[in-house]
Amino acid sequence: LALMLEQGVKPSQLVLCVPFYGRHEDTRDPLTYADIVQKFSPRPDQDEVNGIHFNGPGTIAAKTQWARTLGLAGVAAWELGQDAPGEQSLLRTVRRVSQ
Repeated sequence: LALMLEQGVKPSQLVLCVPFYGRHEDTRDPLTYADIVQKFSPRPDQDEVNGIHFNGPGTIAAKTQWARTLGLAGVAAWELGQDAPGEQSLLRTVRRVSQ
């Protein structure tokens, strides 16, 4: 983003993409956020569990707020089908922070 902004791209023309998955630090194997929540029940402020690194609700909230502060066009997720249901939903976090 910094490079794009330095090149004169307007913030309103940029979207910040956030992951709804994690990767294991050793094998790099991906795991959906829904699977991470189901298998490990991480805390909302947690971004790593059992060697799997991901963006939890706390990080997604911070990134969404950062995008708003910069005046970006919005936040996009890869990929919505990988989100956890209910209160642990990352999309719900994005929506809450965006209001």
